[in-house]
Amino acid sequence: MALRLNYWPSNLNNYPFVTVAESDCAANASSMPPNATCTLDVTFSPMSGETPGKTFTDSTNEFVQWQYLACVTGACNDPMPGGHVYGPIPVTGTVAAPTGIAQASFSPANPDNVGSIAVGANQLVTVTLSNLGGDAMSNLGIYVGSNASGQISGTSGGTCGGSLAGGASCTTLLRINPASWVAAGSTQTGTLTVQWMDVPNGYSSGSANYVINFVRQ
Repeated sequence: MALRLNYWPSNLNNYPFVTVAESDCAANASSMPPNATCTLDVTFSPMSGETPGKTFTDSTNEFVQWQYLACVTGACNDPMPGGHVYGPIPVTGTVAAPTGIAQASFSPANPDNVGSIAVGANQLVTVTLSNLGGDAMSNLGIYVGSNASGQISGTSGGTCGGSLAGGASCTTLLRINPASWVAAGSTQTGTLTVQWMDVPNGYSSGSANYVINFVRQ
């Protein structure tokens, strides 16, 4: 029995499968003969920080599906599954291990605008550092490079240590304590600086800055 192939490239949005593009399959093909094959290209786009080797499977996706031409009810040229015998085409993707030199990424987005903070609030801010490369960050150093005249400081409780493997993430904590002598409503800026050594890349050094903005309430 021949099959009808339906897919809607612009509608697929089931993380981490984001788009479908035809390769040699025609969209809403009227018929695929028995034993025939064609190819659909599905974009697999996991976010940075996903664990290498983690597998995602979408077996219920209704945006790529086959459909029997033999209709139970309704018109046979109806592209919707109602009244027809149909089924999804499962898609699977596995997160690859990162490659290349060590590379820093931060979360929340850089710069981090944390909003208004009152004097004496002592607000904690968690910053996540991710190594997007395959090489480890060795001799990892994290410090407050610019502290907004003493209003931003590092504090204990994070998970970052002396190194960070490729593809791994860790957290560091900052404490923001607005000063009473700073003008109310003014924007204050500090910088978290990260430095490391990439041993596989000829012991090269790397660094990155993360900017924190807050408003003295």
